[in-house]
Amino acid sequence: MTYYVFNFLQFVSFGFLLLLVGALLFVYVTRYREMELIAKGNVSVAIVFGGKLIGLSLVLAGAIANSVGLLDMLIWGAIGISAQILFFFAAEWVTPRFRIQESLENDNKAVALFLFFISLSIGLLIAACMTY
Repeated sequence: MTYYVFNFLQFVSFGFLLLLVGALLFVYVTRYREMELIAKGNVSVAIVFGGKLIGLSLVLAGAIANSVGLLDMLIWGAIGISAQILFFFAAEWVTPRFRIQESLENDNKAVALFLFFISLSIGLLIAACMTY
């Protein structure tokens, strides 16, 4: 029993740590200041950031559920986080009719919801690709 509790605590701790690292990486590489805009009441940025967190959580859930051990989970978690960030920024290329940064700074909720669903879709696809 103690082994299972310890194992659970390891996966929860490192899963949360990876989620935090992924969120911080998103904040670092994003062109606009997410936390500052959220603090000022920009709902659109909050929606997009929430979508990023859920997308990252889906990726990490896939890594945790399909890993054979802690190291395996950490490796696949890092790969998944990297893929999630890369694919999210690819959204800028597939949306030539509007600029994401400008739209979010102007609190465009339609663009925010679009990006929210992109984050969820990407997260689900990446998580599904982590099966053996």
